[in-house]
Amino acid sequence: MSMSATSLFDLSGRAALITGGSRGLGPQIAEALGAYGARVMLAARKQDELEQAHSVLSKQGIDAEWMVAPIGGLGQGGKPPVRDIQALKASA
Repeated sequence: MSMSATSLFDLSGRAALITGGSRGLGPQIAEALGAYGARVMLAARKQDELEQAHSVLSKQGIDAEWMVAPIGGLGQGGKPPVRDIQALKASA
């Protein structure tokens, strides 16, 4: 019996949070997980880079959202993430 990688690694109905999702390996990981059916949430510090990464993923038909997440400042008087991750959880 032969199985394709898509059937072995089916992520339909699953959600993935990709930190560092605006550049480098982040969007590449998001693309791979999205190709296997996962909804992805990109999180990073720079809104313009997140919007660009989101646009690329959306053009490929990948269900993606993004949120500005200044993680480095949390616990040091920083502000919490701007967008609500609950939206991703609720729809997964």
